[in-house]
Amino acid sequence: MNLFLDDIRYPSEVSWIKWPDVKWFIVRNYNDFVYFINNFGIPEIISFDHDLGPLSIKEYGENGLNYSYDRVGDEKTGLHCLQYLFNIINEKHLKPPENFYIHTVNPIGAQYMINLISREF
Repeated sequence: MNLFLDDIRYPSEVSWIKWPDVKWFIVRNYNDFVYFINNFGIPEIISFDHDLGPLSIKEYGENGLNYSYDRVGDEKTGLHCLQYLFNIINEKHLKPPENFYIHTVNPIGAQYMINLISREF
């Protein structure tokens, strides 16, 4: 079981995904991510986008590459999903995913997620 978190893209649109026979469950936002984890458990592989939603699309898509992290506003991001995941893993003493991937194009958001994963392992 593998989880792909992205508000727009599909796994086939991300260059690192080279496993055509792998089944991906796709979730588009924080609420769906939380629902998936609570109802289906911890996946073996999770690939994270950082920017999830219309504020991010507007901020990073229409106006070029403006990566001002704090301008995402109140939208939940991939970082929030990752924080939720680690809270559940630690609280319930669950086995973490075998692999984490970050496929976001937001370099600042990616670094925040990489830093969190590094602290947890």
